Amino acid sequence: PVPLDKTHPPRVTIDGTDLAGPAVAEKWTAHFQKTAGKWALAKTPDATALAKRHGLQGPIDDAFVDRFIFVRPTGKAWNEAVGAWSLAEMKRAAEQWRIVFRGEALVKDDTALSADDIANANLVLWGDPGSNKVLAQVLAKLPVQWTKEKLALGNSTADATHAAPVMIFPNPLNPARYVVLNSGFTFRAGATVSNSQQTPKLPDWALVDVSKPATDRAPGEVLSAGFFDEHWK
Repeated sequence: PVPLDKTHPPRVTIDGTDLAGPAVAEKWTAHFQKTAGKWALAKTPDATALAKRHGLQGPIDDAFVDRFIFVRPTGKAWNEAVGAWSLAEMKRAAEQWRIVFRGEALVKDDTALSADDIANANLVLWGDPGSNKVLAQVLAKLPVQWTKEKLALGNSTADATHAAPVMIFPNPLNPARYVVLNSGFTFRAGATVSNSQQTPKLPDWALVDVSKPATDRAPGEVLSAGFFDEHWK
């Protein structure tokens, strides 16, 4: 049959498994879900499952194509070097948003964030769990282990006294929106020579050594970086 012939439901092959799709109507949409290692047709996508999908797939820069709020820390940072770096990066990100995109970034203290903010904006959390109240609140549900001494993300580790994570993840307070840790858009001054260079320079996450100076290409020395899988793991 010809593609999308209304008399013949389309067949879909995923990972070598042949599946029958739904009948073709005016618009054809199909959802398939893998459960216990087997693919099957699903009536609707599982909205409760943590999975990458359009508008919630990363990388870090994806948070800035929709409404976002810089959440400013008001507490005392666990480590002075990381605290100072984070404040400098927040200041730089706001300035660059004004220069590149001709707008003012919304900024709120961590103590002033409202339920409406959580419902309707991606939250960019600056600081560390000691200085940022919101970051401390969601930390246990983020895939990063962060103490005063150590950072661990997947198989990567770093010394938390002079390293920080930058990352994007579904907001544990509202999984339909993002949280971002310590990052604005990831292209820097080195990309201003041409807008063809104004593309993401970091993936979903990175560990950054903040004792090394930021450059026009990176916020410090990138110790490791990568993407989360399709289930944000």
